[in-house]
Formats: sequence, structure tokens, C-alpha cells
Amino acid sequence: MRHLMPLLAAAASVLSPAPAYADLGDQLAKLLADDGAAFDIFGISVAISGATAIVGAYLNDDNGAESGSAYLFDTTTGRQIAKLLPDDGAADDRFGRSVAIRGATAIVEAFGDDDNGAWSGSAYLFDTTTGKQIAKLLPDDGAAGGADRFGISVAIRGATAIVGAYHDDDNGSLSGSAYLFDSAAPGKCPWDLDAGGSVGILDLLALLAAWGTNPGASRPTSTAMAPSASSTCSHCWPTGARAREEGSHEP
Repeated sequence: MRHLMPLLAAAASVLSPAPAYADLGDQLAKLLADDGAAFDIFGISVAISGATAIVGAYLNDDNGAESGSAYLFDTTTGRQIAKLLPDDGAADDRFGRSVAIRGATAIVEAFGDDDNGAWSGSAYLFDTTTGKQIAKLLPDDGAAGGADRFGISVAIRGATAIVGAYHDDDNGSLSGSAYLFDSAAPGKCPWDLDAGGSVGILDLLALLAAWGTNPGASRPTSTAMAPSASSTCSHCWPTGARAREEGSHEP
């Protein structure tokens, strides 16, 4: 039963009513980049997951003219958490034209990147808890001079990311394509049963369904269900739940 406590805590937080001061449709904050400048085009793309928002500024010039950037914000305070830049960013990459976020993973495209030729495009995965790049995504069939615009659109769900390439020509000129990628970060939290990037009500329902649909099945052992020492449960563990589970004494 003690292993259900983190999931029950997450369920309670999800089902808690909204604060009385926040009415539907009320503006909560205005987000601005700490280093914003003219012609950055901050806000060209936006996405939100939990208490973290991501905003693209695809003409920002930290890595050269129109190289692009993206910003993470805490939606509870409106404050900037991090600025995201690709490790190999360069001029004209247009990084940040499209963004998506799920749990502790964000994906940001750079449709002007030229690893596979001019305007071939790429996409990047970031850890939103550290702001660090996790991986660079490129299509297996990228070709020099293809100008596929890979990355013009991105989305992420659970451990899968999807990237659009609307100028790909497999079915004729500008016919387009999309690619699926494994976006799971190392050390995934074992309590994240629905691979959503955080522990919540869906994970509790998945656990209860697994135990309740087959009454004759043996109950999972505590060893099998307990998080491993190498898992990055800080990405998805409900506040305070892991500490209580491990025996510490929070006030």
C-alpha cells in the first residue's frame, strides 16, 4: 500500500479545485524574454505542459543572425527558467519556429539547419529541468540539397516525438512527410506508467486497472514497483512524495 502513496498524492493534486482568485479567462501573466531584443519574433510558437511553458524566438541571434532560441517559463510565477540553445547552433537555423513540451522533455525545431544540405532542417530534444540538450534529431533519409524543411512542425507525447518535413518529395515535389522518434530520456521514472513525463491521475488509473482487471493475478512485488536508484524520479515525482516514501521527515 505504501507504494500507492505517490500516485494518490498526484491524484489529489490533479483533482484539487483551482485557486479562488483565478477565474476562467483571467490573464495570469505576460511573458517576456529576459534578454529580448527587436526582431527576435519572441512568441512565434508556444506550448505548455504542467507548470512549464515554452516560447520560441526563431530570429534571435545568439548563435548568429536568425539562428533562433526558445525560452522556458514557470507558469505559476511568470518567470523565465531557462533559455534553450542548440549545442551546434548557427546563423539562419531558425531554431524555435516550432516547439512542443511534455513533462520534462521539450522539442524545438530548426528547419533552416543544413546538416543534410541547405534548409534540410533538424530538431532538438531538451531536458526542461536542466535546460540541457538531450539529443539532435535528423531523418535517416536526409539528403544533401534536399531542402526538406524537416522540423517545420513538431509534437511530443509520452516517449514519442513527431517531426514534419513538408518539403520532402517521396510522393512528388513538395509532397511532404513526417517522422517518429523515440524521445525517452535515460532514467525514466518507473512510476510514470503512461509515459507522460510526469506522475499523475492517469498513472494511478493505469495501476489500479492492472491490479483490478485480473483479481487472480499476483500482486507486483515492492522490489518490482519501487524506483531504482538510477531513475530520474525528480522529473516526475509528486512534491514531497519520494522523500516520505524513502523515510525522511518533511514538516
